[in-house]
Amino acid sequence: PGLVKNTYVFFSIEHLDLLERGGRIGKASSLLGTIMKIHPILSFDRDGELYNIAKVRGKAKLPSKLTSLVEKMKEENPGMKYIAMIADGNAKEELKDVRSHMKEAFPDPVYFMESEIGATLSCYIGDGVLGAGIQFLED
Repeated sequence: PGLVKNTYVFFSIEHLDLLERGGRIGKASSLLGTIMKIHPILSFDRDGELYNIAKVRGKAKLPSKLTSLVEKMKEENPGMKYIAMIADGNAKEELKDVRSHMKEAFPDPVYFMESEIGATLSCYIGDGVLGAGIQFLED
């Protein structure tokens, strides 16, 4: 329970049609969001439910927005040791920018973790996913 309570993750969605098919957004939102190149950023609430925390227009803004969301969590937990995390779902090239932003913003983690987003989550949100997060360590 402590690990989940102290872990905050944020990830982007590449394909809105999967959210539409899953009933999370309507057809009009999916179409308009695709046309406008909107990328929702999702997170999990304390009950494990997905929720939309932010939106960015265009992929280029994703690394800085993901990093700023993680920075906000660090500001709310000053002085705590932490693990910085990044992940991708078949977006290796884009992950380079997320890595660069995160390493600059978080120069002193206990550990910097990189991983791939697995099939369980990918079947709901598709490929092209980028993620960043932080896990606070209790002394």
